[in-house]
Amino acid sequence: MPQPGFYNDNEYRAYPFVYTSTATGLPTSAVVDAGIVLGLTALDDGVTDYSVWLHSVSRTDAGFNFTLYYGAGAVAPTALTFFRPDTADQWVTLFAENEMWEGFIVAGPATELYMTLAIGQTTTFSRDVYKLEPARIQNLQKSYLRSISVANYDRLRVPDCNNSTLHTTRQIVVNASNLQGNIRLKEGYNCQITQTDRANELSVSAVKNSGAQIDAALCDFGSEVPLYVGEPLTVNSKFYGGGPACDELIATINGVGGSAINFVGGNGVAITTEIVDGMGTIKIAKKENAQKNCATPNA
Repeated sequence: MPQPGFYNDNEYRAYPFVYTSTATGLPTSAVVDAGIVLGLTALDDGVTDYSVWLHSVSRTDAGFNFTLYYGAGAVAPTALTFFRPDTADQWVTLFAENEMWEGFIVAGPATELYMTLAIGQTTTFSRDVYKLEPARIQNLQKSYLRSISVANYDRLRVPDCNNSTLHTTRQIVVNASNLQGNIRLKEGYNCQITQTDRANELSVSAVKNSGAQIDAALCDFGSEVPLYVGEPLTVNSKFYGGGPACDELIATINGVGGSAINFVGGNGVAITTEIVDGMGTIKIAKKENAQKNCATPNA
């Protein structure tokens, strides 16, 4: 024997609504299928209730209006209304959409609806009477990337000489927000960007001498680059992160100060520089052949 169809079966059961004993006032044949898509902005952040339910059914002289609500409630802009003309005798698929959400319902034969509602009459239901099956709802909230914002943690800063407390709280510096459209990532100094098409993946890594070529702009401020256009240098420092430069670490030598001090070795004295334990060192020592530098060598 031939089997009855899916819609025909649904005329005699609660589907697409969740069964509840309080479901009265609407024949089961009125709606035999439904599908809802909640848009990207339909729900606020943190909202976890995205239930959809039949709020009301009204009859006009041209047909029937099925109005659905979602979430914790709805106002006029977020209601979705499907119109079923009374000229359709059998199952009819109805579509509706607005800026928040969209969907379809399949209305069954209107014979029982004619007997339930008079022209001009509206029946309203509470939230838990005709609630759609969760599987009939697709929620697109946070389902894909819509925009990109670019920000950095503020750099580590050298504390002032009279303040030994390290700045442990780092603010977030926002360079751009809500970037949309065609976005390109550009490698900076010592940066490598790798694209893996099969995984839809971009990998950003720190690799020495990769990315942008080393130039004067990197060397100007002790290999620091500004976090945003117009970032000022730290007060009393040549650097964005503060602190003294190499030529500012030694103030005087034997009472002699200045921005530049020359070391000149006299007779019998050798001045050399070398790296000791990673530190630059100035070494002053007696020349091994000092006797050859005297005008009248000792006997």
